[in-house]
Amino acid sequence: MPSNRTLEDFLESHLALIVPLNRECALAQWEHAQTGSEAAAARAAELTTSLLTIYANPEEFAELGRLREEGAADPRLARQTDILYRQYQAAQMPVEALRKLVMLETEVAQEYTNFRATVRGEPTPDNAVRGILKDSRDLALREE
Repeated sequence: MPSNRTLEDFLESHLALIVPLNRECALAQWEHAQTGSEAAAARAAELTTSLLTIYANPEEFAELGRLREEGAADPRLARQTDILYRQYQAAQMPVEALRKLVMLETEVAQEYTNFRATVRGEPTPDNAVRGILKDSRDLALREE
């Protein structure tokens, strides 16, 4: 179905949808990185999936492709369009595949966030490990 929307209209409506969701998603990812909690991981995954689902929309991708082909006189607008097109292009897959991708990314982030080195049989935070490496005169402890 042909659309009479202009590139500016497309970007305006896209930003109105994306900006609040992107902010909420970034905050959820930050909370997950800080706390490592399962609840924060689930929220970050849910919001990331919601965000990527917007970019997976094949009709909007086709419309954006049409608008991109028409071109923009303003080089900044043309660059914004190209970047947005590539974001849509990267998400052109079934929503279920996006969910699986986000789930795997979340699992990796969870492992990374919650990893603790083991020193003398005890989980040890990064700062304590750095302190041992920097200040300890006990060579066996530093090698461990």
